[in-house]
Amino acid sequence: MIVRLANQLIDQLEKNPGEALRVQQADSKRSFVILSDDLYQRVRPFIDYVAAHAPAKDGPAEEDSEWSESLNKRRVELIHKKHDSQLTSAERAELDELQERDYRHRSAVAPVGNPVLEAVLQALEKLHAQNSIRG
Repeated sequence: MIVRLANQLIDQLEKNPGEALRVQQADSKRSFVILSDDLYQRVRPFIDYVAAHAPAKDGPAEEDSEWSESLNKRRVELIHKKHDSQLTSAERAELDELQERDYRHRSAVAPVGNPVLEAVLQALEKLHAQNSIRG
């Protein structure tokens, strides 16, 4: 399907021919990427591979809605007390709980794993194995 673009978008694409142009829908704030056809044809095998092998993202990750700056401040205070050897057993339990909540929050907001990079790595390893057999 071909959609006609406004001249402003075309101008932006032509200014940076080797780069993608990110656009955002005003109402929903959904983001899209526009590529020149030449660039798209060069990266299409990669896009197709990732689309077929990387797990789909179901939507924005849910974060711990009860995590806040004040909880993080308290967590840091307890860490300092721990390193000064002044942590009580009740504070140690509180710190353990805050550390766990911080971990859940960070995992939801910025997960460490990257399924796209993992798919690329698997593809490269497969390609290397195929080349090793041939050569």
